Amino acid sequence: MMNVNYRHILAGVCIALFFVVFTAVASATIYVPDDYAKIQWAGL
Repeated sequence: MMNVNYRHILAGVCIALFFVVFTAVASATIYVPDDYAKIQWAGL
């Protein structure tokens, strides 16, 4: 039977989760066209 090192598995899962969360946060960037004087007007 193989000796499983759970620390390496846990570290890999944590790193993967970090990248998933970071990607989700980074993709939440909203671009507003320049013809709006206030950012609130872009949502109307």
